[in-house]
Amino acid sequence: CGSIMMLEENDELAIKATRGIEEDRLQRVRLGEGVSGVAAKENQTFVIHGTQGEKRIKSYLKRPEIKSSIVMPLSSDDKVFGVLNLHTKKDSAILESLENLQYLSRLIVAAFQSI
Repeated sequence: CGSIMMLEENDELAIKATRGIEEDRLQRVRLGEGVSGVAAKENQTFVIHGTQGEKRIKSYLKRPEIKSSIVMPLSSDDKVFGVLNLHTKKDSAILESLENLQYLSRLIVAAFQSI
């Protein structure tokens, strides 16, 4: 499951594309709030296993059904314009795909730069 969120002028991230996410989970988050908001504000990728995570995002990890997730900022010239969120509810090693996901994020950045 996953989504692509775009940073809007009001410093909110809004979901623009999604796959496999329940409609009631669709939301907007402010820059610096939630895992996506922290990732965007700090331009930092988070790889999360269940409800285990770094201290500054631990309070946001409240969905034990999610086994692994990755939250990766989309940026161009160190300026974040969105966030790629992916998660799985199955036991699998999301880290095995990290290099491919980083390549995918570079492709997404290139696509947005060409618009």
